[in-house]
Amino acid sequence: MKIRIWLPASGDVRTNIGIVIPFNPLIFYRKSNSKLPPSKPAVNVILKAEEYLRLLHNGVVKSRIELAQREGVSRARVSQILNLLKLAPEIKEYLKDIHDESVLRFFTERRLRRIAPLQNWETQRREFMKLRRSQGEQEVL
Repeated sequence: MKIRIWLPASGDVRTNIGIVIPFNPLIFYRKSNSKLPPSKPAVNVILKAEEYLRLLHNGVVKSRIELAQREGVSRARVSQILNLLKLAPEIKEYLKDIHDESVLRFFTERRLRRIAPLQNWETQRREFMKLRRSQGEQEVL
């Protein structure tokens, strides 16, 4: 990567002097002292959605807004996660049984978001199988 800096020569804007400075971001990265922040643990979004629903139904929180404040997320995020409960029962069971962290990281709310609003469970299953195939699984629900 190179950084280009253009400076006007002697106050005349029409005459520019170009300076190209090679830039290597690794110069600023020191291996010996640097520690990358630990990655967040993978979260099972269906279990999180069920937990949110329990908190709402048991009166622990009165609204999605209060739940969002408690969880440190937006109200929209709470709604997105709760919408996953609209998935077909077989899909939810499959997702709840995932324990492999890499698979959990694949099946994020964002990836599942487009499937949940589909009204027909058969259509949901078909779309979910496409998603699983894109992840590399061949197994059928």
